[in-house]
Amino acid sequence: MSDTSSRFDPDERDSGSGPASGELALTGRELKTFLALTEDRPLESEQLAVAEQLRRDPNVRRALERQRHVAGLLRGGGPALPPALAARLGTQTHDSRSRTLVPSDWSVKLIGATAAALATVVLVATAIISWSIAGPSAWPTAAQVAALWTLPATRRVEADPADRTRLDISYHGIAYPNYHDREGWHPVAARYDRIGGLATVTVFYQTGRRCAAYTVVPTTGLAVPAEATRLRVAGLSLTEFRSGDRWIVTFRRSGNTCVLTAAAPRERRWLIALATWHGGPAVT
Repeated sequence: MSDTSSRFDPDERDSGSGPASGELALTGRELKTFLALTEDRPLESEQLAVAEQLRRDPNVRRALERQRHVAGLLRGGGPALPPALAARLGTQTHDSRSRTLVPSDWSVKLIGATAAALATVVLVATAIISWSIAGPSAWPTAAQVAALWTLPATRRVEADPADRTRLDISYHGIAYPNYHDREGWHPVAARYDRIGGLATVTVFYQTGRRCAAYTVVPTTGLAVPAEATRLRVAGLSLTEFRSGDRWIVTFRRSGNTCVLTAAAPRERRWLIALATWHGGPAVT
């Protein structure tokens, strides 16, 4: 995970004087992450730590709320005109039918400001629409996510001191289980990736030479094979299928898709136990 201890790195910031009062002083990396948060776009792996640091700054949080409010208004077509301005524009429209108006300095400025505002609306709306259209088409399949099983870990994991049934790592509201059983399975490490435009977090579990991967993807749109089996275990709806030497189990939670992967066909029952584990004895 990238280091964000120096939030105001002068090497990443434009040259010139410091920020004016009320403005945010963000590095290029922070600004990119701030914009992603504003538009609720999935974060890249190196942006996760930056986003966490930004959320701790009350000024950034307030700015983020304002920007999200503006983005919401733009998605809805923009804010409504104030009644007084709407009435004035209506009067001018009516008067224009009977006489030719000579534009004053005020009207020229108003037209210029309106044009600039409309240009901004068009640019932002175009960016939002483009991302919305491009996003789903770039989403990976569950089998592609499962390929992370073969990659090396980049971060150690430990039990959460506040809840020993969970790990000290979570993503998009999903807390990874601190799974242990009589076979010796236990969590060992994690890694961060970006697949098809989506940031993912994977935790690896191991016993001896046997290993498994538990990946959270911030979408519910992952494709699975048509022949995949649907089942319900311990109240949880699961999908399972085989892809080459991998057995893959998926389920949805809190708007995310969890993709569990291990060797096929040996670990099939174990993956279901991991998916349905709630901190007690492993399901058999």
